[in-house]
Amino acid sequence: MNLKKIISGTLSLLCVSLALGQQYIDPALSGSFGKMLNPSYNALLKGGEGDAALLYRYQWAGVDGAPKSIWFNGNIAVGNRGIALGVNFKQFKIGVERSTEASANFTKTLQISDEEYVGLGVNLGYTQQRGDYSSLDPGDPAFQTVQYGTLLYGLSASLVRPDKYYVGVSMPRSIFGSKESDYVRQFGRDNTFYVSSSVIFDLDNQMYIRPSLLASYRPVTGVQFDGSAMLFFHEKFGIGAGYRQRGDLMGMAEFNLGRLRIAYSYQQNLKNSDLNRYIANSTHELGLSVRFGNQSRSRL
Repeated sequence: MNLKKIISGTLSLLCVSLALGQQYIDPALSGSFGKMLNPSYNALLKGGEGDAALLYRYQWAGVDGAPKSIWFNGNIAVGNRGIALGVNFKQFKIGVERSTEASANFTKTLQISDEEYVGLGVNLGYTQQRGDYSSLDPGDPAFQTVQYGTLLYGLSASLVRPDKYYVGVSMPRSIFGSKESDYVRQFGRDNTFYVSSSVIFDLDNQMYIRPSLLASYRPVTGVQFDGSAMLFFHEKFGIGAGYRQRGDLMGMAEFNLGRLRIAYSYQQNLKNSDLNRYIANSTHELGLSVRFGNQSRSRL
């Protein structure tokens, strides 16, 4: 193994050891792309309407093997019976390790008042963990590629008033399989739970504020809270800030151009002083969504 491979391998393993919890970090732009974490927000869709969203997250800019994440979500409301179908995809990569998830979701919407709806969702999919350690040194049998996969399922529920508020609970990933399965023995069940909400406060006919809150729970991280608020002008441009319990300060911007939404977030971690001495401990997120059908624009 030459010096370059030693350095590359050491850096990759260092990234993994420093970021064991990085794959458990949720998108800072969840207030703009809530369906990434709670598919039952499809209750916002009416028959023939749909949307698609893509979200990219990049941490530790400039570091080889730095954490990168991508989320995709696409949904369409079918007929006039309050049924929506969707697909979800997520991939997280750090060093030579990669985690991939894909699932399909079904949402049933129930109207409970003139302006309020309840969404009930279920999803089923597959998750895979892969470590391409052989790429560190193909000639060394100690470095081998490992791969584990299993089925997952999820449940979600939400209360929605279009263009006013939503609040929901979700468990988008719960692992199938016994405690003796290869996946569970390696990674545990790693079930994830969320409570998320967002609300619109109109200041006048040209400005409004949209605060958002996200609470998450995983056995490996415990309860975590994220909070943010954005101020919008003419429903087209918003700017805001937020804070993550783990120590990130966030700045955010959002553009709503008809059916197109573009959002960006920059996050800087202030707590991990040891890590900050060695790398730029900052994070960039870029999100894009498009709506089709009769739904031309949504403030939520």
